[in-house]
Amino acid sequence: MKSLLAQHIEFRMKALGLNVKKLERTANLKINVVKNILLGRSRNPNVYTVVAIATALNCKSLRTAR
Repeated sequence: MKSLLAQHIEFRMKALGLNVKKLERTANLKINVVKNILLGRSRNPNVYTVVAIATALNCKSLRTAR
């Protein structure tokens, strides 16, 4: 079962037409960071990673965590 975070990331990626590689570049993250979250390998990403992803996905509710 995918985490709630992974589900939300996938939903927004699909809505914006992004793939994992493009999201990682847009969020200025290292290779495989997003992939590992989506696959459940990274179960507890740090807040900076989550905020970077939220910003790249235009998620206003998570960007306020800065």
